[in-house]
Amino acid sequence: MWKSGGGMEMNEQPEISQAEEFQDTEPVSGKFGKRKKIFVITVAGCLAGLLAYLLIYFLGTGVNAYVRKGDELLKEKRYREALTFYENALQKNPKSVKALTSMGFALDSLGQSEKAIEYLDRALKIKPRLFRAWSYKGNALYAMGDLEQALQCYEESLRLNPRYPGAWANKASVLRKLKRYEEANVAFQRYIELVARKLKFTLTYEIVDQIINRVIPLIEEAAGLRFKKKVVFRLVSPDYLGAVAEKRISTQLKNANPGFSQKQIDMQAKSFSEFYEEIIPEIYEFLEGELFIVPDNFQRDIILLKPEREKIETLLTILLVHDLVHALDDQHYAISRRILNLRSQDEMDAFESIVEGHALFITRRVAEKLGFKEEDFLTGCKLSGGDLGKNSPFDYTATQYISTRFRQIYLGGEEFVKFVFEKEGKTGISRLFSSPPFAMSVILDPPSYYQKVLLTQEDYIGVLSVLERIIPRDGEWQKRAGRLNEMDLRAGLSVGLSPEEIEDALKGFKEGFTVSYLKKNVAMISTSIFRFREDRDAVSFLNAEEKSIRNKWERLKSSPGVAVEVLQDKKIEIPLADRATVKEVIFTPGPARTIYNLSIIAIYKNFLVEMGSVQYKIENESAIDLVSTLFRNLGAKLKGRTY
Repeated sequence: MWKSGGGMEMNEQPEISQAEEFQDTEPVSGKFGKRKKIFVITVAGCLAGLLAYLLIYFLGTGVNAYVRKGDELLKEKRYREALTFYENALQKNPKSVKALTSMGFALDSLGQSEKAIEYLDRALKIKPRLFRAWSYKGNALYAMGDLEQALQCYEESLRLNPRYPGAWANKASVLRKLKRYEEANVAFQRYIELVARKLKFTLTYEIVDQIINRVIPLIEEAAGLRFKKKVVFRLVSPDYLGAVAEKRISTQLKNANPGFSQKQIDMQAKSFSEFYEEIIPEIYEFLEGELFIVPDNFQRDIILLKPEREKIETLLTILLVHDLVHALDDQHYAISRRILNLRSQDEMDAFESIVEGHALFITRRVAEKLGFKEEDFLTGCKLSGGDLGKNSPFDYTATQYISTRFRQIYLGGEEFVKFVFEKEGKTGISRLFSSPPFAMSVILDPPSYYQKVLLTQEDYIGVLSVLERIIPRDGEWQKRAGRLNEMDLRAGLSVGLSPEEIEDALKGFKEGFTVSYLKKNVAMISTSIFRFREDRDAVSFLNAEEKSIRNKWERLKSSPGVAVEVLQDKKIEIPLADRATVKEVIFTPGPARTIYNLSIIAIYKNFLVEMGSVQYKIENESAIDLVSTLFRNLGAKLKGRTY
């Protein structure tokens, strides 16, 4: 999940000088022994030289134009589009080191690291002293998990150009991954000296202690509570923080997901712990009852964010206030005990949004007392959640996930806490912690906290369980059911849509549920239902999803060795549905493998239903009958209720 595409990279982009492309082109010279031929030979030589120059100029201009356009797309992270221009450049000149190097960078950014290395090796065979190509090759090896070889590539890049900042940053990242923190710090300090000397910040116990003593009275005033005991804090290494987080996350996942295997729990806990190691500058760890601060991560995040020098301590202050509020809440509301008693992922998310929302609510008040600007408050709070936006070291999907989570859990939680506080004051806040809502849909729609529930999770699962009618009775299918949140939908829309289109598609989303049957992980049949605020929001989501699906097909079609056969892509009539479409496709990713997929999407008022199957054929008539029955059951549940 947290692939950073070759360490920190510091937004490194392909950057090869115009002269580098043709630097080995030597002028041809000759000796002429007979004076009478000087004029003819000189003219011929001049014409030949002119023709050679024009040939190089015009061919070079074509190649360079393609590469420049590709590099412009790279800066916008439009990697697939950039590949087309590099391919055109290489058709004109297969030995263009600029195109080969940039092609390698783009392929690695798309996760095709092995193929990236092929192009980078071709470039290095032509010009072994291309220090950037060595660094990009290190990035690809890093992404493949070959850390030692990646380190050797970064060192070769630095041998060729000791003042190349990108290689120092990447070397620091790979050394961090190898747990060689002292060496990583030396490399990182070298990077800072080269490009970010003004952002160097030494985080010490004394600085932290001074800030804590200054903000404690302000926190107590804003929260209307007093600290019962002193908050213990420690400066730790990234791997120490990761180990602490992994222990807590593993326990939470085990309690909230009883159906998970230990392997699944370990994988997810490890993934999140790597995220903490990579970027989180500090946390108040509830199970430990201590505040852990990571100076290395804080310095690294500051370099990525590039704030003004005088704002560094402001950001540190906001971070500390945020986590001190956690400590205060823990002392009064026993959060450390409650987080171990959450029995579903949705409960976990809802409770976390209350915890983080209250922290933001109080931190905002303290920031206002200290005279901090709104933008600095938001940057500091985002930093606490690892949301660095466009400055994130992670890939696009992970960056989107983190940003969405911050928006939902942190900002959504703050709005919810503010709403409750304005209605009930401190009593309402206390009730939130003692008896929290069990669904994120309530957090994201604060008025619903005081309203009668429209439909319960059991109601939705019951409606969706009509799927059982078409499940084979062979005993090999396992049922799974649960809630879907905005992040699940966002992941499905992430291909082929702009961030603005995704936001527009999800703006009216309220809640979602799913029932699925899996056959030994080789086939799946599922139904899902999503409730939107208004009918038009459901239509907007359907339009966005259709566009995303077609873009996925097009991208697969353009992938080497992949065949896509679209069997159906049309509107269909379903009783009670306001609008419905069917999409049926067969993917052939290899000579001995095919993947069948059917998807029916239908709208009923402000509800959208999806029925899908993978590797299991369902006839249109059966699917239409099932979706129609689902809508009838849904209508019966809603009868006499306001929505």
